[in-house]
Amino acid sequence: MNERLSLAINWLRNIEAYTRRTGELEGGITASYDTRKREYSFLYTEITGYCISFLSLLHLYSPNEENKRRLVKSTEWIIKTMSYKGSDPYAQGAVSWQYDFQQGKATKAYSFDCAVCSKALLDAYLVSGNTNFLEQAEKILELVTNIMMNEDGSIKPAYDWEEQRFSYDKSKWYEASGSLHVKMVIPLLQASEFLNKNNYAKAAEKIGRWGLGLQEENGGFKVNKHLKYINSHAHCYALEGLVYLHFHTSDNQFLEAFRKGILWLLNSQNRDGSVREWSKNRRLIMNKKTSYVAAQASRLFLIAYTLFRDERFVSASQKALSFALSMQCMNEKDSNAFGGFFEGYDLLGPFEFKSKIINTWATIFTSHALLMHEQNTTNAEAMTRELF
Repeated sequence: MNERLSLAINWLRNIEAYTRRTGELEGGITASYDTRKREYSFLYTEITGYCISFLSLLHLYSPNEENKRRLVKSTEWIIKTMSYKGSDPYAQGAVSWQYDFQQGKATKAYSFDCAVCSKALLDAYLVSGNTNFLEQAEKILELVTNIMMNEDGSIKPAYDWEEQRFSYDKSKWYEASGSLHVKMVIPLLQASEFLNKNNYAKAAEKIGRWGLGLQEENGGFKVNKHLKYINSHAHCYALEGLVYLHFHTSDNQFLEAFRKGILWLLNSQNRDGSVREWSKNRRLIMNKKTSYVAAQASRLFLIAYTLFRDERFVSASQKALSFALSMQCMNEKDSNAFGGFFEGYDLLGPFEFKSKIINTWATIFTSHALLMHEQNTTNAEAMTRELF
């Protein structure tokens, strides 16, 4: 195994939520680690889901009982600790988005995070054979399709069961019906195969077709239906969902949208392999270039090359991965940071300021990108089915 990949996996194995928390918190994954304060942040359900899916993938490639034990523990944490337990009909199947060590479990569930968790539960079921994981995944997807999905395929972004209201804020890219929600088709399509339920596949296709309406002529996906700005992180989420839909439906409309979107990403790549967080048409004092978007781009460029046989995507994937790898913490003096990936750079005009925060999803996405490069497969569908 690649040395850099091994270091990243060791960081994920040794994260505080795995090794130092006991009781109901064991298994939850922290969002980040602050190298200045030497503190971990809150437990983040979405990121716990990504970790479960990645460890499941690792286990399928190379069976490892420790990885299996940890992913099962994290899956149980989502079900036992973070799942809604009350009688509110709009929250059945919902999963709280975070656990704060001071304030406890949040009462808000994001549709996107719930979908990521359902994907994780499906992957954990595939590894463990535990049918409870499959049943819990189905509960989440019933919430997605029956409550959170609108008739036109758009998604209600969040629901707060304490306030008993749906949350919506068009000024926030993650709290309005937006391009990120296209990625939610992945667990729906996976569940449609596991459970032989065509309604999930139909729901996924409806979400995908709604998402097509967010694509601009230049190939970029608007952050949401209210704002024309393009957020590269959400744009990558949309592409992940679209290419997955393409292989499930063989619909050229999804493939064409992916082609236009991946070319936008290619044209937006900086010389160092990074992609700015926000497109140029949004006037900002500060911007960012992040390791997690670079890792997402690296994965997508590899898939694009196997689909279109354009050598530019090979070079772009390698450049994106190189940028992400430059963010890996190699400071052995801080064992809580060593092997993890810094979030990236804050940009102020011509000045760049490197983040001091180790970002968990950046570490997971870069690890998967490294694994994809290591496997060196030429099967686009096989690579796409690995996306989480």
